[in-house]
Amino acid sequence: MTISTPFVPTKATLDDSANWLKKGWQLFTNAPFSLFGLLMTLLIIEGGLQLLPAPMGVLLSKLMMAGLMASLWPLLHNLSTNGRLSFASLRQYSGWHRIPLLCLPLLLPFIVQLAVAASLLGRDGLDLLLFAVPVDIAAYQLAMIFAAGAPVSLLLMFAPARILLANDSVGTALRASVSAVLRAWRPLSVVLLINVIVLALVPYTFLLSALLLSPWLMCVHYQAYRGIFSNQKETR
Repeated sequence: MTISTPFVPTKATLDDSANWLKKGWQLFTNAPFSLFGLLMTLLIIEGGLQLLPAPMGVLLSKLMMAGLMASLWPLLHNLSTNGRLSFASLRQYSGWHRIPLLCLPLLLPFIVQLAVAASLLGRDGLDLLLFAVPVDIAAYQLAMIFAAGAPVSLLLMFAPARILLANDSVGTALRASVSAVLRAWRPLSVVLLINVIVLALVPYTFLLSALLLSPWLMCVHYQAYRGIFSNQKETR
């Protein structure tokens, strides 16, 4: 069980980004195949849900993925502290009942993507994202749509961690995440740039860039959390 601690993010400098990237790689190499397998499983679940009637299938997949991705934080925390991924360790964390409510604001990045798609393609953009209707779209336009949600995703990124690792309420977790990102915007801008590049490359690499780099980026995000909230102690 986790105990909530006061939110006081540690100041971060631009140099911290290099440290997070390095530590993220070290954490990734502790369980590379398990992390790849976990990511692939989540993508398969998302793809399966999107086979349901549109647009409910797409919206349900986004909500479910937000909740499932939240579980990565305690898994990565266990990997960092114990050197292995342990699904059994998930039972040791409280706050799971708050995750469904958190999934609603975590839809904001997808809403931003919808807005960008509509601005670029009109109704065709909405048909593409909500109904998976093939449309005539240039690769650079699709790259812009995919990458559009990254800044909002970054702002909300630490909220699941605050709920599961620090036992924050949903509102407190969201405020903590946004405040931490704004406070550490310099090093996190490097992390954001990498995320944007990876997402923008998806139309050109047929998901290969995301599949190869996302497990490492998940570890980088975790190390950023640990660095920014280094004065927070997660006790169970």
